[in-house]
Amino acid sequence: MIEAQIKHRHINIPESLLHNKFEELLKHLSFSQEFLDKLISRVTTLAKGMLNISEQRKKILDGQLKAIDLKL
Repeated sequence: MIEAQIKHRHINIPESLLHNKFEELLKHLSFSQEFLDKLISRVTTLAKGMLNISEQRKKILDGQLKAIDLKL
């Protein structure tokens, strides 16, 4: 296997230290159930909104296709 060497211009942090510190950070992160519920609700609302826009676009395109069919 060929490994690419990455040259850094700044401080070089050992991989193991970086991974250990990241794992430590993840352990300290926590979100309340209330926050998670609000986040899920917001994402669900946005997703439904995007789906609605897509359905509206489909209806418009369907109407345009029918109009073209009638002209042919």
